[in-house]
Amino acid sequence: MITPEHIIVNAHEDTDRKKMEKTWHNLKETVTSLSLMLP
Repeated sequence: MITPEHIIVNAHEDTDRKKMEKTWHNLKETVTSLSLMLP
């Protein structure tokens, strides 16, 4: 049985994962643009 607490915890974890994915994506883009600027 799923209680409201479970739903809230799952929503928080989902948000954290999305934030991490966004941060990782930004980091990869930064590294890519830096490597393109280097000779």
